Amino acid sequence: DKPEDDDVLRKKLWLRIARYVIEEEKDIKKAIEFLSQSDLLKIEDILPFFPEFVLIDDFKAEICNSLEEYNRHIEDLKRGMEEATQSADLIRKDIKDLRNRHGFVTANQKCDLCSELALVKHFYLFPCQHVFHADCLTKEVNLHLSAAQRTRIKDLGSRIAQEGDASRHGPV
Repeated sequence: DKPEDDDVLRKKLWLRIARYVIEEEKDIKKAIEFLSQSDLLKIEDILPFFPEFVLIDDFKAEICNSLEEYNRHIEDLKRGMEEATQSADLIRKDIKDLRNRHGFVTANQKCDLCSELALVKHFYLFPCQHVFHADCLTKEVNLHLSAAQRTRIKDLGSRIAQEGDASRHGPV
């Protein structure tokens, strides 16, 4: 284990050096130079080591740089939040549109996999007008899944069935 591979350890070491330089050597300018040498330290990491009364001119530029960096980070977060809000609005609109969507299945329409009448079993109607029995579709999809994915689908199906049974029978 080398310090180069452990950012937490590296930061602790840089902090110890900075603390020594500030508290023992009383060299604030040298401590500020550490900030440019270390990609792990920021001005707020070493501020607690400064004496109560210190000339702010010695590290004004570092404080300004830190504030500018925080401002950029905040702007990035704002953009991300705006994008997430727009995506959520689009998803809500899509869900609302899907609630009003409907399709028709004729009495003689057949499952596109087994060719039996669709209306004799639980079925799915897709927007492209394909109709599949639920069990036929499950078998077909399972052919293309890994063992882990098939197990997950089976577990989810069992949970859905249990919740469906519970909701039909009411609270126990």
